[in-house]
Amino acid sequence: MKDNLERNYWQDILQINKGIHPIELLGRIFPQLTLEVMLNGSSDETYLNIVRRGSIPKITKPRNFHYALGDKLWLQKTYVGEVLVLYLEQRDDFERFLQIISYRTEPQAIPPSMGASLIRGIINWRKIEKYKEAYIKKGHVDWAEEFKRFTCQKSNYQDKLIVLSKGAYSGVKYHQTPYDEKTWLDISFKIRLYHECTHLIFFELSKEKNALWEELLADCMGMIYAIQKYDAHLAAVFLGVEDVAYRKGGRLENYLHQEKQDIVDMKGVKNSIDLLDHTCNQMLEQGLLPEAILLSLIKQGSGSYLNDKAL
Repeated sequence: MKDNLERNYWQDILQINKGIHPIELLGRIFPQLTLEVMLNGSSDETYLNIVRRGSIPKITKPRNFHYALGDKLWLQKTYVGEVLVLYLEQRDDFERFLQIISYRTEPQAIPPSMGASLIRGIINWRKIEKYKEAYIKKGHVDWAEEFKRFTCQKSNYQDKLIVLSKGAYSGVKYHQTPYDEKTWLDISFKIRLYHECTHLIFFELSKEKNALWEELLADCMGMIYAIQKYDAHLAAVFLGVEDVAYRKGGRLENYLHQEKQDIVDMKGVKNSIDLLDHTCNQMLEQGLLPEAILLSLIKQGSGSYLNDKAL
């Protein structure tokens, strides 16, 4: 029974709640979205009661969101299964959502170059409640014991969610690309979506813990899906390594420890991008599908593309 609940939960939720705004709908599932962003909010008793005990606050509709007409919520197919995706048109809605869900209502600054995020491990008490209801309906009575067994498997009650924002990918303006403004916004949306899907696949299939390698792969796959090729120059611009010196504000600084940001080997990072450019476009010319390219790169591993100095 739990397998069917896991597989069909979000399909049912989306089907039953057609016409409900995505933020309002998610607020019913994750009521911490109704809370204010504030310093030390993660230790606030109301927040802890919601995420640790499944309590429902008096206010049930999230506040301080724009509820933009263009906001969307859907299930996206990936190589490792479906994932829920939320698209938010307003930048401050995107930042607020991350602050509440990813940073537990803390006012964490979101870098301008960050336009999407894959969030894992969101506790869904509504899933637990639904399973409990079905369990009791079957005549079982030992819920305390069953709760322990059910929650031993995190996938039974934890969700993953991709959150996308609107705007130029990586904060890169259209005049830094070969595209006009509208085309670049459309491309940016696709890069973001498939970039985050790549993170999900990487997490499920790779044993490596290398943030820079994962980002290089995610940008690579995002571009392949969006523009049907890997563009080495754009890849460098995304990270801020297109010139001799690092460009402050590039995404590279998001993935390096503070003490390493001043000693990163720019040439090494660029060489890694050039290697990916050669390999990926060669595989595309051979007719390989994007998923096959990603699986091949994961199998090859970062050692084929990054040296220690580039990390």
